[in-house]
Amino acid sequence: MQMVSTLEPIEVATLSQRVAEQVRGSILKGILHPGDTLVERVVAKQLHVSQTAVREAFIRLEGEGLLQRFPTRETRVTLMTEKQIDEVSRIRLLLEPVAFTDAYKRMTAEAAGVARSLITQMQDALRTQDHRTYAYFDMEFHRLFWRLSGDETLLKLLEAACLPLFGFLRLKVALTGLERPNPHLALLETMEGSAEEEVAGAVKHHIINAHWEKS
Repeated sequence: MQMVSTLEPIEVATLSQRVAEQVRGSILKGILHPGDTLVERVVAKQLHVSQTAVREAFIRLEGEGLLQRFPTRETRVTLMTEKQIDEVSRIRLLLEPVAFTDAYKRMTAEAAGVARSLITQMQDALRTQDHRTYAYFDMEFHRLFWRLSGDETLLKLLEAACLPLFGFLRLKVALTGLERPNPHLALLETMEGSAEEEVAGAVKHHIINAHWEKS
């Protein structure tokens, strides 16, 4: 019997990858907060896995910038200083317009539908003043276009730099209140209907309003 050549190998997630996904989700959804301490033994017991799997997951998340590991063997959710936040925001200001411009060239009706759904969920959070949910879907909105860019290196750079930043912005939103109207709708409309050369400027304007005008 001839093998079907079009089939792709199935990538099986390791146990440590699944632990990393669980911890990453807890950080990005605001269940774990910047500065929280994580203990390998405790996490392993909660997730019913080995400490080795947890240790490998922590190393992965440290590489993503979401965790900080110290010589004392203590592990904490990354807590950024104001200086680091400003530095990362400047990096974001350089990289994210590139990602969105590339995503613009690959824009589909399906991607626009997903983006609109995320905006709707942000709007629902606005109505209930749920800052945790708002910030989570804010982050997912941006990650949608990072992935749509098709540039894996750019995606990794943005995630490494910006995921801890979104954790801080979640706290910032909680302290300063949620914005009205949702600025993501204007950004999506630029992605859907404006000229390509307008995309980078719209993204820069969005980032500046999100960070520096609220500082």
